[in-house]
Amino acid sequence: MLIFIGGVETLRPSIERFVEKAKAEGVDLQVHLKEGKAHDYALIRDIAGSQAVTEANQIIGRFVAGVRDQYLRLTA
Repeated sequence: MLIFIGGVETLRPSIERFVEKAKAEGVDLQVHLKEGKAHDYALIRDIAGSQAVTEANQIIGRFVAGVRDQYLRLTA
């Protein structure tokens, strides 16, 4: 599971509780916290700026490629 958290978003405490519960259940997580950013910063350039969105897109790309590679290993 891939989770982005904006450092100043209203939902941050709820998301962090969700992350802790998921970890306790053994969920494989990647969590990316970006201090000073709002909710959905990873998706909206007008909120976060080009650099933060580009970085998030790269993280998403690596995550999806890793999931794909893991799936292909399991089905080979």
